[in-house]
Amino acid sequence: LYASTRSVAVRAAQSTNELILGARLTSSLYECDLVIGAAAASVVCAVVDTAVIDIAAPP
Repeated sequence: LYASTRSVAVRAAQSTNELILGARLTSSLYECDLVIGAAAASVVCAVVDTAVIDIAAPP
């Protein structure tokens, strides 16, 4: 059950990330998921994505 839930959370976070930034944070999303686990990973990764967007946004 944990592995299945984690897998869904990764896919959800990954899809959101790909829509916003393309695939460049895919490995970071997996790292977030491995460290935090389950649904919390998608929330934390969303925060990480926002920070990266702020830093990487073109002038």
